[in-house]
Amino acid sequence: MTSIQQNEELKRRIWQIANDVRGTPYGQKTVNKVYDPAAGSGSLLLQPKKHMDDHLIEDGIFGQEINHTTYNLARMNMFLHNVNYD
Repeated sequence: MTSIQQNEELKRRIWQIANDVRGTPYGQKTVNKVYDPAAGSGSLLLQPKKHMDDHLIEDGIFGQEINHTTYNLARMNMFLHNVNYD
């Protein structure tokens, strides 16, 4: 397994664990917001968009990052994946 495949598998497992703790969004009709308080490069913020239709996330995807360089990397990541950001 390559490092890229391992990274994707890790993200998938973290997404599953988060859903097991909070309840799976697949049974819900909508999700109000998606928030990551330590967003880093924003890769985990992209998981809900990858696994759910756009219309299911009502108020958007939000994240914060204290490091300015990493914050800008997350903004680029959102832009490249067509996710609205502020």
